[in-house]
Amino acid sequence: LGLLTVDGMAASSVIEGSFTTVKYLEFLQSTVLLMCSPYPGLLSVLVMDNMKIHHGEGVVELIEAYGELLCLI
Repeated sequence: LGLLTVDGMAASSVIEGSFTTVKYLEFLQSTVLLMCSPYPGLLSVLVMDNMKIHHGEGVVELIEAYGELLCLI
């Protein structure tokens, strides 16, 4: 799992097995969201595809709590 920016790979995580929503939330909170800033600042828009963990319970709420803008494609 990784955080890709216009400047390249900014963060990543590798685990044995599959990412669950809980593990994804931990990655977001402990790594990704700490690197972001509230919208419209630098790294303030997160774009995610339709992967199941991106739509897990609590994901939208966590991202919005940090002030980022979320785009699901």
